[in-house]
Amino acid sequence: MLARRQLGILLFDQVEVLDFCGPFEVFSVTRLVEGSHQEAPSPFQVSLISESGAPVLTTGGMKVLADFSFENCPELDILLVPGGWGTRQEMFNETLLDFVRTRAPRVEILASVCTGALILASAGLLDGLPATTHWKSLDLLQSRFPRVQV
Repeated sequence: MLARRQLGILLFDQVEVLDFCGPFEVFSVTRLVEGSHQEAPSPFQVSLISESGAPVLTTGGMKVLADFSFENCPELDILLVPGGWGTRQEMFNETLLDFVRTRAPRVEILASVCTGALILASAGLLDGLPATTHWKSLDLLQSRFPRVQV
């Protein structure tokens, strides 16, 4: 049996539900053998991570409880940073940015969804790399982070 990949999805206030729930659903229901949903676990252990571990409030008002805080988050193989209106505030949150910066070299895959790119760019992790985001935020990404190839 293959070891399960540890996937962490970052949560913060005003996160977009679709940006974290979509990937959560996809990875949690994935099976290596079609039709084995009842017999075999997903090859991914998906966890939700927030700064303090306290519930976060999404853009639509849903309250979501994280599995881990930054302090007790286990080692990850994949870190996913979703988007949402909260990225405009979190891109200045040094605690969150330090968590992402610290984890980035230790994960196999670091990815963002939509405006999660603003957080990765704020952490300095997209400098010199091609990146994109929601079409309404392309100008913000380009003007604020000129070293990113938007």
